[in-house]
Amino acid sequence: FFYPNYFSIIIYREKKLQFFQTKHYNNPEEVLYAVLNIFQQYEIEKNTEIIIGGFINEHSKLYELLHQYLEGLVPGTVDETLFLSAEFKDYPAHYFLPYINYLL
Repeated sequence: FFYPNYFSIIIYREKKLQFFQTKHYNNPEEVLYAVLNIFQQYEIEKNTEIIIGGFINEHSKLYELLHQYLEGLVPGTVDETLFLSAEFKDYPAHYFLPYINYLL
């Protein structure tokens, strides 16, 4: 999940929480380095599905860099009917993925 200047990475293996950490970053390269380092430490393949959400735009340098190196990168999906009001229309639904549990 991405927020301005920090992100949280959560890893589940066999439906069990394996890793959770929030990291600050100043540029996209720091995010990529952190993710690749975690993947190496936990022996995770680069083609593993990586679901992203929060404040990341599919046309941003951050997304493009991650997509270039992480084959399994996909924006998270949400039930878009939860975001039908006009206030949400200017943003992709995955922006709200970190908050979805608060709505239910």
